[in-house]
Amino acid sequence: MSKHAIIIIKKDDEYLNYYDERWNCYLFPNCKIEENTNIKKYISDILEIEEMQINMSFIKEITHRKFSESAKKEKEYNHHFYKAEINNVKDKFKEKEFTVKKTKYRWFNAKDFEEDERIQKVNSDIIDLVKKMDR
Repeated sequence: MSKHAIIIIKKDDEYLNYYDERWNCYLFPNCKIEENTNIKKYISDILEIEEMQINMSFIKEITHRKFSESAKKEKEYNHHFYKAEINNVKDKFKEKEFTVKKTKYRWFNAKDFEEDERIQKVNSDIIDLVKKMDR
C-alpha cells in the first residue's frame, strides 16, 4: 500500500482543487510519499511559488478502503493530510479558476463540492474527511 499526501490549501471558506485528467475530476493537491518527499517543494513547484511562502503542518494519517475509479477495483489507501498556508494566497490566486503549468485549479466551497456529481462519486470520502478536520 502506498502513502499519499493530501494537501489542504484554504482561502476563506474555499479549498483549492486541481483538475485531474485521469480521474476526470477535481481533487485536492496530492502526491505520493516516498523516502525523500518534500511536500513543501512539491507545492512550490506545482503552484510556481517560493517555498518560503508556504507554512506546512501535518494534520492526520488515515488508512481506509474505497473503490478506485482509475483502477476499477477496491483499494486500500494510506493518506497523510497536510495543511499548507500560503502567504498572500488571496492576492496570487484570487480568481475562482486559474491555470498554472497547464493544470486547471479551482476554489471550491462546501456547496460547490456537494453540487458536483463527479466529485461526489469519486472523492466524497476525502471531502468529508477534510470537512471534519477543518472544524
